[in-house]
Amino acid sequence: MIKLHEGGVYLVDGQLVPAAQAQGDPRLQDATPQQAKKATIAYSILQAHNHSGDPASFDALASHDITYVGIIQTARASGMEKFPMPYVLTCCHNSLCAVGGTINEDDHMFGLTAAQKYGGIYVPANQSVIHSYAREELAGCGKMILGSDSHTRYGALGTMAVGEGGGELDKQILGDTWDSPYPEVVAIYLTGNTAMNPAWMADFASSHGYASDGSGSYWTLFSEGGASLGFDVTEIPLDEQRIIDNLEVGNPIVAVVGPGDFTTTGHFIVLTGYQDGQIKVNDPNSQKNSKKLWDYDRISGQIKDLWVFR
Repeated sequence: MIKLHEGGVYLVDGQLVPAAQAQGDPRLQDATPQQAKKATIAYSILQAHNHSGDPASFDALASHDITYVGIIQTARASGMEKFPMPYVLTCCHNSLCAVGGTINEDDHMFGLTAAQKYGGIYVPANQSVIHSYAREELAGCGKMILGSDSHTRYGALGTMAVGEGGGELDKQILGDTWDSPYPEVVAIYLTGNTAMNPAWMADFASSHGYASDGSGSYWTLFSEGGASLGFDVTEIPLDEQRIIDNLEVGNPIVAVVGPGDFTTTGHFIVLTGYQDGQIKVNDPNSQKNSKKLWDYDRISGQIKDLWVFR
């Protein structure tokens, strides 16, 4: 039986303590959600792979014969000379079920020669499939695995396995890294209520008419929706000094931006601080953008509207 706890739970001495009951538990009198998050297995694995503040890199990659040809061809056309980490080229159980596993013989030959040339690991057809091989040979406590498969979760306790599209594997092969956005939620920042997370906010927007099918949220989510949640929300003009004044006293500013550095269409970002004469931005779509400091002149032309939250 699955029970959903709103606001999350703490794990204390092997027991689950719902956040709603944490205040009366003497073992949690000094605990905060932020501190507890840093004590999780997931946090420790991500931090261990977050080299020098850069986005995460993986210990191994895995692809099956339905995807690895395109991934390797893309990487090769982009200048790849070798696989920088263990890359397993194996089979999908679906392809093995077809004509006794022989339907992809040309792909299997491509995988074998690619492994020989670039230093990968080739698993011949009918000897294993991607899931079993990764679970038995790649998984381990504290490891991160990236696979070009929709359900790359390999079952070993303490292993973080992620299934992505081929483009994410190409980024790893080419020396770029995996970005896992950690959005700053204005409602949590202002209230400390971690139940008001992105999933909760999405439900709120949808149930109150602020969600636009296929194109995100209406701007009224911030003006009307923010006010209905009890926040003091003020729409402000595009004025540099007014933006700086609010950021310096800790008021986050939600900005709608058009095509430019953050989007090709439309997007919401949060202006969160002012440092060394530049603006700190939280971009839910990009860890890279969120780590940078931005000149006002660079982003002002992209901003369509602004709301200060208090």
